[in-house]
Amino acid sequence: MSTGRATAVLVLMSLLLACSGETPPSAAKKNRPPGTAATRATRVAPEAPVPTESCEPVLRELRPMDPTDAAALSLYERNLPHIQLFARTEPFLFLSRPAPDPSPDTTAARARIPDSHLARRAVAALVRSLRTDRPRLRRILLSDGYLFEDRFEVARIIAKEVSLSDFFDEPTIYRETDGAIEALTRSGDDYLDSAGARAKLLLNTRVAIDPAGLAAPRHLDAGFIARTAGARRVVPVARYADSALVELVYADDTRIRAVIGREGPQTVIRCAEGGVDAVPEAALRNALFHQWIDRLSDAAQQMVDERLDFDEPENEPDTEQEDGKLRIEWEKAYLRRQKTFFYRELEYDVYDRSGNPTPPQVCIDFIVDTWERASGNWYRRRGGPPGRTEGSLDFNSITGLNTRHTPSMLDFAAGGNAFLERFDVPQSCRVPFRQHARFADAVAQTAAQIREGDVLVIHGLREEDQEEHYHTALVLAVCPITGMPLILADNAGRSQIRTLASTMRSAPRRMIKHLLRLHPDRLSPEKSVP
Repeated sequence: MSTGRATAVLVLMSLLLACSGETPPSAAKKNRPPGTAATRATRVAPEAPVPTESCEPVLRELRPMDPTDAAALSLYERNLPHIQLFARTEPFLFLSRPAPDPSPDTTAARARIPDSHLARRAVAALVRSLRTDRPRLRRILLSDGYLFEDRFEVARIIAKEVSLSDFFDEPTIYRETDGAIEALTRSGDDYLDSAGARAKLLLNTRVAIDPAGLAAPRHLDAGFIARTAGARRVVPVARYADSALVELVYADDTRIRAVIGREGPQTVIRCAEGGVDAVPEAALRNALFHQWIDRLSDAAQQMVDERLDFDEPENEPDTEQEDGKLRIEWEKAYLRRQKTFFYRELEYDVYDRSGNPTPPQVCIDFIVDTWERASGNWYRRRGGPPGRTEGSLDFNSITGLNTRHTPSMLDFAAGGNAFLERFDVPQSCRVPFRQHARFADAVAQTAAQIREGDVLVIHGLREEDQEEHYHTALVLAVCPITGMPLILADNAGRSQIRTLASTMRSAPRRMIKHLLRLHPDRLSPEKSVP
C-alpha cells in the first residue's frame, strides 16, 4: 500500500466515523464531562501520521534517554496510578521531567506545600495570596508551562483547587492540544476553547500567555496517537532522547510496536512493525469498537442530562428494602400514558419537563439502559405511542435472564452465551477502596484487562447497614498509557459521570471483583441514540 493509499484509508475512516449516526441534541451542549463524545477528537483524522517504514533502521538511529531524566521521572511514574485514581491527567508520555522555576523563593514556596492532606490548605492559601501576582503563581505551580506534579497528595489537590483563571487574567492564552497550539479566550471567570466550551485544566495541561511559551515540549501525546491510530492503548516499551518505542493495543487484541516522536508541535508515528499498512488496517478493523464507545458515551450523557433517579422510594420504611419497586410502577404508568404515578402515597413523574421518559434505575438498570439506548432501543418521548424504539440490543428477549439482578447477570455471563463475557479479578487484586494505595496498585495491575465499555462489578460491605451489596459502573475512558479507568458512568442516587474514586467513595469497604463485557458481534453502528 502506498503512502497516498494509506492516507486515503485514514480519510475514509474519518468519514465513516463522522457519518455513523445522527448526533443527539445533548451532544451539542457545552461543558460536557471530558471523555464524552462531544469532546473527543475524531478517532482517525485525515492528517493522521502514517508510518512510512519498518522500525529496525529507526531504532538503530535513536539516541538513548539520559539516565538523569529517567531517574527524575521515576517518582512521577510510580505515583501516576495513584494520582489518576483521584484526578484527570493529560495522557502525556514524558521524555524528561518538566522543570520548575529554579529561583530560591519559588523553590521555598513549593517546599512549603506538604505531600499530605494538609496540601489542600497550603495550596488554597497560596492561590489566595497571589491573586494579584499571577505570574508568581505560575512560576511556583507550573513547570515549563505544565501543571506537572509528581507528589501524590499535591497533585490531586492542585487538580481540584486550581483553575486557569487563577493563573491568568489575559484576554487570550494558549494551550497545546492534539499537536496544535489552541487559543483560549477569557469569558468571565473561565476560558473557552475554539468550540466555545469551558477549557479544562487537567494535570499535565500545558498553557502559556503566548505560543512561544510552548516551545521545547518535554512530552509525546499518547492520547493523540491513540485517537489517530484507532488504538485503545499506547503502552510504553522503551524511551529515548526524543522518541519512544510503544505498543499500540487494539480492541481486537492486535498489538503493533511503533516508534513515536515529534514533528514540530505534533506527535507522529515514525515507523511501525509491519510497515505502512499495519496501522491503518488495524484502525479500520477496529473502527466499529470506537463507534460503539462514542454511542455509549452519548447514551450515558443523555441519562445524566435527564437526571434519572435511583429506584428507591423516598419514604422507604427503615425495616424494608424496596429498591427496584418504582420502575415496575413507572412502566405501568408509562404504558397507560399517565403523566405521574403513586407509590406509598407519594407522587412521581413519568416524564421530565421536556417530555423525556424518566424510568427509575437500580445500578444494573443504568448499565442495561445505556447498552440498549446506545443501540437505538429506548422509550419513546411524551406525545408519541408508548413503547420502545427498535434497536440492535434487547435484553428482554433473553428467556430467564433477570437483568435487574447483578448476580443473575454474572451467572449468565459465566455460562457461555451470545451476549456477555465475565472476567474475574484475581483474589490478590481484590482490595477495598479504603486502602487507597493498595487499591490503586491493584487496579493498575489489572488495567490491561479493562477496556472502554466494560462494566466494573463492585462488591463488599456497605457501612450504613453492615451488609454486602453490589454496585456496577460503566467504563467510558481509560488512560492510554496506564490503562487506569478515568471516566465512569453509573447510578447510585442519580445518573452521573465521574471518576473511579468518586464511584468507590460512598462504600469504601467494597472492591472490584468482576468485569462484564458485551460480545463484539453485538455492537452495531446502524442505530443512533434516540
